[in-house]
Amino acid sequence: MSATRAVKIVGWVLLGITIAVALAFVLGIGVMALWNWLLPAITKGAVAEITYWQAVGLFVLCHLLFKSHHEGSHHHDSKHKHPKFLEKKIHGLLCREPDPETEPEVPEGGGE
Repeated sequence: MSATRAVKIVGWVLLGITIAVALAFVLGIGVMALWNWLLPAITKGAVAEITYWQAVGLFVLCHLLFKSHHEGSHHHDSKHKHPKFLEKKIHGLLCREPDPETEPEVPEGGGE
């Protein structure tokens, strides 16, 4: 590998790291600003304002909880429908009765 090619690769890696850090900073500030602007006003002071690092933690938590996690590739899968996937996931979390599409039926008499 030539020296100029190595310098280009290092430059791209440093640029990527810089963009990732800047994006994380901007998203953290954005979450903090929205939280501190909306929630104390909506709840009439029942919810306190948060710090920058709490906002970053909240962003990461929401990303982990609400982002749909695909097995394998990150490319769009035409067979995977996001609204139906979210509907089933929310149904399972909120409803006490089983979802007939995902839960097997138990025979009457408890399977004794």
